[in-house]
Amino acid sequence: MAEQEQPEAMVEQNPSNMIDKLMEALPQEDAPETASNVDEALEMQTEEATPMTGPDEGMMMQLYEIVYGGSYDPASPMDQQRLAQIEEILSNDPDAVEKLKSGELSMTEFAIRVYRDDPNNPAAIA
Repeated sequence: MAEQEQPEAMVEQNPSNMIDKLMEALPQEDAPETASNVDEALEMQTEEATPMTGPDEGMMMQLYEIVYGGSYDPASPMDQQRLAQIEEILSNDPDAVEKLKSGELSMTEFAIRVYRDDPNNPAAIA
C-alpha cells in the first residue's frame, strides 16, 4: 500500500507538473492570441464595422412632427411616404443620425436640411 501512495505523491511533486501549475497561475501579459482573445477582438471589430442604428421610433415621430408640422397618421399614405423620406435621408447620412442622437444636430436644423434638399420645394426649384 505504501508503494501505491508513493507514486501519486511523486507525480504531484514532479518538477514539470509544479512548473506547469506555476505557469498557469502567473498572469501572462504577452500571451499569444487565445480563442477568447480572438473572439473578443472579432466582436470589437464587428461593433466598429456595424453601422449606427437609426433613431428610435420616438425620435422618428418627433422628427416627423418638426419637419411636417403635424402628427404622424399611420393610415395616411402621404404620411407613410413622408416618414419613408425621413428614413431614407437618415439611412443615406449616418453622420446625421449620430449628430441627432448626440444633440450636435438639432431636429430643427434637420428639418431645414429636408426642406432644402426637397425637389418639390418651390424655393429649391427657383
